[in-house]
Amino acid sequence: MDGMIDTSSRRRRPGGRPQSRIFPTAERLVYSAINYRLVLLVDALGAFVFLLLGLWAPAASLARIAAACAGFAAWGFLEYALHRWIGHGPPSIARRGHAEHHSDDTALVAAPVFVVLIGAFVIWTLLSLVMPIAIAALLVFGAYIGYNHYALVHHVLHHHAALASHAGLRELERRHRVHHRQQDVNFGVTSTLWDRLLGTYARG
Repeated sequence: MDGMIDTSSRRRRPGGRPQSRIFPTAERLVYSAINYRLVLLVDALGAFVFLLLGLWAPAASLARIAAACAGFAAWGFLEYALHRWIGHGPPSIARRGHAEHHSDDTALVAAPVFVVLIGAFVIWTLLSLVMPIAIAALLVFGAYIGYNHYALVHHVLHHHAALASHAGLRELERRHRVHHRQQDVNFGVTSTLWDRLLGTYARG
């Protein structure tokens, strides 16, 4: 079935997890509890850095607001795309880590620390070639806020079920549980928009 995760044919290390032949240190970080907690802090600080950069460089106030909102809106598609076509895509460190998450949804699995931050700086650098530095920074800031929102919601859904219910996240949790049972639907965690548009939405 499209999107289903199967790690049975990949090289495995002791403990049952597949091992990267090229980036073994990065692979170990993916499954590190320290990395998981550190990533939450680093990425929150990373978003703040882009906010400061966007406010420091000259730009019109309306343009700043529009850029941050556009970045946040863009995250919705990025969340869907990364989950569907990377997390459930071709064999990679990201897919193996996501397979571990599906096999044990309480496991503390996260991208290696600084990976998202470095990616954000690369995107900002490229955007800065075609638009003002401040606007590029606030676009990245908006997307980074979206990413941090996703990371926090996803953490709560899997590790604080009672809090999820009290915080009004019951419907998100229900849809996400459907994804964990049927892995080719409901790739959006914080929104159903792109699942609905691209035909992968399921009520369960």
